[in-house]
Amino acid sequence: MWANTTNIGDDFQTLAAINLLKKNNIHDYAFVNRENLINYNGPPVILIANGWYMHDMSKFPPSDKITPVFISVYIDNENLVKNNVNYFKKYEPIGCRDTSTCELFNKYNIKNYFSGCLTLTFDEYKQK
Repeated sequence: MWANTTNIGDDFQTLAAINLLKKNNIHDYAFVNRENLINYNGPPVILIANGWYMHDMSKFPPSDKITPVFISVYIDNENLVKNNVNYFKKYEPIGCRDTSTCELFNKYNIKNYFSGCLTLTFDEYKQK
């Protein structure tokens, strides 16, 4: 998943997902635009669905051609969860980047766990 924004953090989230795939010997992947998940019409994909959700909530939930694996999710708008409880329950447990997102899912009885940020999967690098 990627997002065409000026927030460099979105780029780091995409790089972290690629890093995780490569660590698991997965080198064949495609990019899906986070802000247009509902309109995805390519071949069926399994999506590492991490990071922040989202600028335009009318573009959620994702297309039926996307099977999300929710890890390291951050949501700060309760309506996104409230309006999509059944969708999230279909893919639970949801890995949450922070405890406030865990609490939000708990409020709607959606199974979740604290995963931390996906960028934590980067190897330690001591050089500048």
